[in-house]
Amino acid sequence: MWKEVLQELKWVHRYIAVWTFGWVYRGYLREVGDQVLVLEDASAVEETGPADTESPKQETPIPSKVIISLDSIENICIPTWASYNAKINEE
Repeated sequence: MWKEVLQELKWVHRYIAVWTFGWVYRGYLREVGDQVLVLEDASAVEETGPADTESPKQETPIPSKVIISLDSIENICIPTWASYNAKINEE
């Protein structure tokens, strides 16, 4: 389901926020496969704050790619803070 939704919305190669069981991540969606998605320039978001603010309240940068199982995803969206301090230009 998530692969088709992300492709239909054309969210691949955009900054997104992903809610999983127990964690929230934000980053550049590099690719989505049948079982996983890959985020680059990612952060673990400890406290999101409102969706329309410039930055999340608290986050920790992740120095590598993040691979997330599609089965663990609860929600995906593009809040304003998803691209805060972006290092990759959206294509």
